Amino acid sequence: MTHLGERSHLPRLQLSVPVFLKQLLNDIVANFREEVGSNLVGIYLHGSLAMGCFNATTSDVDFLVVVKELKTFGRFVDSRLGAWGWVP
Repeated sequence: MTHLGERSHLPRLQLSVPVFLKQLLNDIVANFREEVGSNLVGIYLHGSLAMGCFNATTSDVDFLVVVKELKTFGRFVDSRLGAWGWVP
C-alpha cells in the first residue's frame, strides 16, 4: 500500500501515476480531509496503481481510507461517495 497525503510516517514509493489520475487523487484526498477532518488517519493506495502495474485501459483505482471513528465517515459516504456511485 502507498500512503496518499503529506503526514505519512512511512517511506514513500515513487509511483508512476498517469497525469489524468493525479488530479483525481488530489481531489479525493482534499475531499476526505475537508469532510472527515481530524478523524482521518490516512488514505492508502492499494492494488495495481500501488504495485506499479496500473493499466490505464483496464485497471481501476483502489484505495483504503482509515478513520478514527466511523460516525463522521458514515455521513461522508452517504453524502459524497453515494452520489458518485462508489461502493465503500
